[in-house]
Amino acid sequence: MKATASIPIVFSAAGNPVGNGLVASLARPGGNVTGTSQLSVETGGKVLELLREISPGVTRLAYLVDAANKASASAFSQLEEHARQMKVTVHPGFAWVTG
Repeated sequence: MKATASIPIVFSAAGNPVGNGLVASLARPGGNVTGTSQLSVETGGKVLELLREISPGVTRLAYLVDAANKASASAFSQLEEHARQMKVTVHPGFAWVTG
């Protein structure tokens, strides 16, 4: 964080802390910033691996994407890339959250 290098900063439920530049990586955030992520592009591949373990024959899956949320779209892109490598087709289901 550019605002301060000495005050500890803890974020909660950040969409994509790495992609948004809050931390260097999830494993080693670095600096004075840490927190939790509700949506992690780094874990998309692991989620697919676990899905394959549970259901080895899976070839398609649906993924709900909040079209207005950049973090959600970014996570979908990463998941789609991992899925391609595993020969799984991902079908996006777009939603718009209004409030």
